Amino acid sequence: MSGTGLLAGVCGALLMGGLLLAAHALTAPEPPARPRRRQPRPTARADGPAVRRQRALWVAAAVAAAVVWLASGWPVAGVLTGLAVIGVPWLLAQFSGGNATVERLEALQEWVRRTSDVLAAGGGWSRR
Repeated sequence: MSGTGLLAGVCGALLMGGLLLAAHALTAPEPPARPRRRQPRPTARADGPAVRRQRALWVAAAVAAAVVWLASGWPVAGVLTGLAVIGVPWLLAQFSGGNATVERLEALQEWVRRTSDVLAAGGGWSRR
């Protein structure tokens, strides 16, 4: 495929996307009115540790993408490396939240089995 054909294809796709977005904007219903949010005070520090960590992650992703791109000469490898630097911690964080849910369900399962054993032995709920 020649460069001109590729450029024509990209321009056509962008033109169609723009037309679809314009049609959506003209036909979409008005969004519901939201209450005004309080503006933060200028003295309030909005740059917490999570924001700094996120900013450092984005910088590391950009640096890794640039290094891979320049070292290999493949722009796609650079982009994928940058996405991997951002995506892998997010993906692993999704599983850590699920571990707490699994532990809670296992505790509930253990409690139900113990309660079942007590009822099966005829102990009942009250201990006399």
